[in-house]
Amino acid sequence: MRLKKIYILIILSLFSTSIQAQINTNRVLAIGRNALYFEDYVLAMQYFNQVIRIKPHMAEPYFYRGIAKISLEDYSGSEADCNEALSRNPFLIEAYRCRGIARINLNKYKEAIEDFDKGLEFAPENKALLICKAQAAIQNKDYKNAIDYFAHCIKKYPRYKEAYLGRGYSFFANEDTLSALNDFNKTIELDKFYADGLSAKATLLYELENYEEAGKLIDEAIRLEPYKSNFYINRGLIRYQLQNIRGAMDDYNHVVHLDPNNILAYYNRGILRAQIGDDNRAIEDFERVIEFEPDNDFAIYNRAILRNKIGELEGAIADLNTILKKHPHFFPAYYLRADAKSKLFDKKGAEKDYNTGMLIEKKVLTKEEIAKKSNERSTRESSESDLHKHNKLAVASKEEQKRRLTYKGESRGRIQNVNFHIEMEQD
Repeated sequence: MRLKKIYILIILSLFSTSIQAQINTNRVLAIGRNALYFEDYVLAMQYFNQVIRIKPHMAEPYFYRGIAKISLEDYSGSEADCNEALSRNPFLIEAYRCRGIARINLNKYKEAIEDFDKGLEFAPENKALLICKAQAAIQNKDYKNAIDYFAHCIKKYPRYKEAYLGRGYSFFANEDTLSALNDFNKTIELDKFYADGLSAKATLLYELENYEEAGKLIDEAIRLEPYKSNFYINRGLIRYQLQNIRGAMDDYNHVVHLDPNNILAYYNRGILRAQIGDDNRAIEDFERVIEFEPDNDFAIYNRAILRNKIGELEGAIADLNTILKKHPHFFPAYYLRADAKSKLFDKKGAEKDYNTGMLIEKKVLTKEEIAKKSNERSTRESSESDLHKHNKLAVASKEEQKRRLTYKGESRGRIQNVNFHIEMEQD
């Protein structure tokens, strides 16, 4: 009889432990979701890891951990977690979106679109999946299909301003300026306080060289959302075209304050500082660029020019050696190095560099090319490699502009702006 009681007590104890484990895992999962809601991703992952250890058959902790990993830019890890989640629950729609987003960041565009399509099989009206599918096409430079995908979304949601914005960028990328302008106008018509729509139209008007109107729009966008650094980058370019150098400088100062790692702002501020003779601080800006991008030849060459100007001749020559090693036909660097060597009384070296520069110039640059370069715009794309444009402000390349879809970053970069269905657990 005693043995029977002991056996019953053991069974009850095990049953109680099992219930306690069930309660604990649910509670731990809820705490992890709360941490995710408040963007504490590392802490959230710790809780999800606990649940996975106790209940490895559950799909949700893998899915939530996948979201946290995207936020920490671990896209491969996120893809793997979503694989685990979907192997346990193939009907978890948000896991398809999460995996698709991870795959876009891994440049697996075809697979990403397949994920969004799979999610749409279960939820054909899901706006987020429709938008993500379109953006995956844009990342793959498939602008025609992107336009079609956005059009499909607009058909279902005719007042969805983000879809018009995305399609407008797609038209812009596909060189259809008129259609892009129509979509940006529609975006603003739907919401005149939509800063991203105003900024998009300002960018297009800037490309059309309508700087006055572009300036008014970007001013309003900044008034509405004063903490977006790319707005100030764009306004700096517009102000520069309007000959407002001090205003442009103020904008780049503001960008650096908001985003201390913004390479474009440091570079452009360096160009402006050099133009007004603030040589030492211009060098500081170019050095900041080189710190982030050691192979940025434009910054290195500009630093060489300024070093030569202020008498840091050995540093200038070192920079020019770097440039000429990579660009042996860039004749202005030979002339500049000749000047620096002359100041160091290296007459033989200076003469050799000067003569080399002359020979290359006659060989590679025709009169027609000189005339063409003199008529070019006062800015250059950041992706360009022509060092003859070293003294021009840098703008985001067309590829970067095409990727800069501002409907809350549905699939690029950190995930805290992506609206997954995560709710804070109520007590």
